[in-house]
This record gives sequence, C-alpha cells and structure tokens, in this order.
Amino acid sequence: MINNLTFSGGTHIDDKKHYSENAPLEMQEIPEIVHIPLLQGIGVECTPLVKKGDFVKTGQKIGESDAGFSACVHSSITGEVLEIKERYTAGGNKSKCVTIQRAEGDEEFVEFISNYQHGQPNAEVLVEVAKEAGIVGMGGAGFPFGVKLNGAIDNNIDSIIANGAECEPYLTSDHRLMLDFPEEVTKGVALVVDAINADAGYIAIEDNKKNAIDAMDAVIADYERLTVASLITKYPQGDSTRIIDAVLNRKIPVGQRSGSVNAFVSNVGTFKALHDAYYDGKPLYERIVSVTGPGVVEPKNIMIRIGTPVSALIEQCGGLKGDVVAIISGGPMSGNQIFDIESPVTKNVTGLVVLTRESMDLREEGPCIKCGRCIETCPSKLNPAKLDAAIIREKFDMAKDLHVEECIQCGGCSYVCPAKRHLAEHIKMGINVLRTKGK
Repeated sequence: MINNLTFSGGTHIDDKKHYSENAPLEMQEIPEIVHIPLLQGIGVECTPLVKKGDFVKTGQKIGESDAGFSACVHSSITGEVLEIKERYTAGGNKSKCVTIQRAEGDEEFVEFISNYQHGQPNAEVLVEVAKEAGIVGMGGAGFPFGVKLNGAIDNNIDSIIANGAECEPYLTSDHRLMLDFPEEVTKGVALVVDAINADAGYIAIEDNKKNAIDAMDAVIADYERLTVASLITKYPQGDSTRIIDAVLNRKIPVGQRSGSVNAFVSNVGTFKALHDAYYDGKPLYERIVSVTGPGVVEPKNIMIRIGTPVSALIEQCGGLKGDVVAIISGGPMSGNQIFDIESPVTKNVTGLVVLTRESMDLREEGPCIKCGRCIETCPSKLNPAKLDAAIIREKFDMAKDLHVEECIQCGGCSYVCPAKRHLAEHIKMGINVLRTKGK
C-alpha cells in the first residue's frame, strides 16, 4: 500500500458522511413501477426493443444502438411495458423512458450473455461485454465503459486506477461497495490490467475510509500488480486529473485526456459491474445509492433498481423530515437539484442528498473582496473571480482567454468564497454559452 498521496490546490470540507457511512447495505423493495431511460449518461440514446404491452424479464435487453458511442439498456424488474415516452431523469437529462409495471409472482431473470470466466481475458471481449451489459461510468458522467476501454487498447496504457475517493460530502455508496464487495472490485480491476497488459493497477481511496482501505488491502494481497493507494482526504480528489496527479505524479496537459499520460481511470462501481458481467453474465440493472442528509428520516445505502423513481427511495428511508429545500442528485458540490421526485434514478447516480434550510448557507451574494481564496482552491489553476467578472458582463471571449473550458465544475470556488459569490454557477453558465456558440 502507498500512503499520503494528494494533489495541489483543492480544499478541506466537512464531509458530512456520518449520516450514512455506518448504514449497512439494504436491498431495495422491488418497485411497483420503473421508468428506465434509454440514455443514461453520455452517448447516443438507444432504440427501444420493446413496445407497450410486452412482458419483460429482469436483465432483458430493452434498448440498444448501432452507434459505437453507446451502451445497452436492460429491464430492472419483471413486468409489463406500460409506455415509452420522454421524461427528465434524476440527473436532469431528458430521455425516452420505458415504463414497466411489476408483475405479480416470482421475479424472472435473463442472463445477457454466456459468461467468459474461462481463459485469459481479452481486451476486445471486455469491450463487447461492457457494451452488451450496459456498463457506463458509475461515478458521475456515465461515459460508456466499452468505448473508454476500447480507447485504452491502442493508447499504451500502463496504469489502471479504480477511483474510490468519493470526495463529495454526504455520499457513501462507493464506501459501502468497497466494504461489501472488495473481491468483486479487485477482480474487475484485475480483468482490465490483464486484458491490456498494464504494468500496475491501483485502488485509490481517501483516508477518511480506513475500513474500506483495510478491506481492499486484505483482498488485493493475492494480486501481484495491484496496490491500494491511500489518498489524503481533500476535495476534489475524485476528479480523474487530480487522482492521476496524486497516484502517479503525472500532469495531464491542457486539453488532453488521461490516455495522454498512459493512465486509465474509472469508478470502483464500474469495475464491480464489469466483474458481474464477465463472470456472472449479469447486466447493469442495479447499483448502490446513498439516500442521505438531514432531511431524510433514516439515511440508508440501498442497492436500487435502475429506473426507480426518487420518491420510492425516499419512502424506503421513512420519508422527509424538517424544512426540506433541496434534493440533490449526486453530491451537493457538483450534483444537480431534482425538481420532480417522480424522476427516475440512472446508472450514474451515486446518491440522493436531502438538504434542509438549517443545513444550507443561504446568505445573499455579496461583492468580491479580492481575498484570493478561490484562486488558491482551484485545482485547475484558474482565476474564478476574474472568470466570474467576465461572464456576468457577458464578455465570453475574455472568459475563453482565461481558459474557462478547463474548469471541472467542482464547485470548490463557491464553497470557499466568504462573499458567497455564485462563482461556480456563473462559470458553468459561461461554459454553456461558449458551447452553444461553438467556440
């Protein structure tokens, strides 16, 4: 094991993980209804393979695309297709969704593919398995894992990093995953290390999760090329550029991706999903989600079925309490506010954070006092105060000259600002305007 790794910049924040970090994993009560999006992250929306009135089984493929930049979609329950229509997901994206009502009686399952556990893993086979199993990045963006893995084959990747940092406040789903499924995560990482013949694989975990570090370290002893990397707890340690800096001491050039420094990073949950698909023939139709925060009666870590409405998960946690003002999909620093609690949870949703008025700093925005704290905190070495000033004056070309596109939208600048400037929000708006203009 290697210890005390970190990156330059960032900030130390109250992680507020006490709400759910000791909550055991609980299986979700099979939902009465699910709305399964045909696009769950980045990529091309799948074409439905079912229609209204069809009977589907758990694990059955219900959506696929001929486009390379995609991942298949599977039913998460056994039941009848009620409709297919556009909805907003919990993450705020719009997609056609297959609505399925649970059938009476025992659940019926479909294995998506015969397993491949015999023989040496092959990179091309893993790419096929990842696409067919519907595996996407489970740490946030939802990038199709098969596409990412395919790109690694020709990139001379020498280091694989399983990202278990989970640096966002409140969230504990990855923590729970590593405690309960350390062997599955490790085998998933080993699959990729062996398939692309990487020199080393690392499972990177922040040091506020010592029991997870110990659990992974105990399992990893049997794998010669794998190591646990203990990271100093700091936000946003889980960003791929920052974790590569911390673990490998490699700096990704501006405008480049992790492959440019021969590294490959994906969430620990993604590697667990690859294990399940490769060894067990199980597609990705469930995941662990933390339902947490001061506004929920009993915070929990739940193995949920994809497509479950947010309302059903809150109900399983005893409902809401206090003066709830926001429900966040993902973490409060970089997540999205949910405006419809009937919206479905997707493969890349790590948690639902329920915040009350008392738990939030709702002070009004004040003028910049030029303290420089946002500059010290920014892991991308930007000047958030200057970017903010340019964007609110609609000087978007100036923002581009200040490298606004290098912002990772971690929200750290807004967090540390004593004037409560809406720095992250304004910068995100500026990025969106420039993208719309094609600049």
